[in-house]
Amino acid sequence: MAEEDLQKILSNNIKLYRVRLKWSQEKLAEKADTSVTFISGLETGRKWVSPHTLNKLARAFGIKGYELLKPDDVLPQDYSSLLSKYSEEVCAAAVRIRERYLARRRPFAV
Repeated sequence: MAEEDLQKILSNNIKLYRVRLKWSQEKLAEKADTSVTFISGLETGRKWVSPHTLNKLARAFGIKGYELLKPDDVLPQDYSSLLSKYSEEVCAAAVRIRERYLARRRPFAV
């Protein structure tokens, strides 16, 4: 895996966790003892983290650091085009399966 792929995964995961917790970038910056500018840079892929900062972010979310680097590959992020080929029932079932999987991986309610 290339560094830019890992950076994209990190960016997506930080935003995913933050949005699911309904936190602003300001709140995450406060909880992780960093700046809003830095959080914004991480989420847009312009900044990278040190191991120390990765752990601070993970602790703020209540997870392990490696979880911020794990790809979410159950279904692609834009799975609507893939699922449009199938019946409405199959689409609904696929979405439920994905959400259950994500809920098990996250330490907080979705």
